[in-house]
Amino acid sequence: MPIKDGDYVLIVGDGVRSVIKVVKGLRISTIRGGIVNADDIIDHEYGTLIRTNLAMTSRC
Repeated sequence: MPIKDGDYVLIVGDGVRSVIKVVKGLRISTIRGGIVNADDIIDHEYGTLIRTNLAMTSRC
């Protein structure tokens, strides 16, 4: 099931978990200082591995 604009996702990485609402154009800041663009999450499957601008990985 692909992630759509307006869906809530659980971001998990380095023992930290955050629930966020994915909105087109949104820049999501991680607790470790990285940034993920919501546009990079939309249309991917739940459980997909994503990378921040600092090359840290998380799963959504």
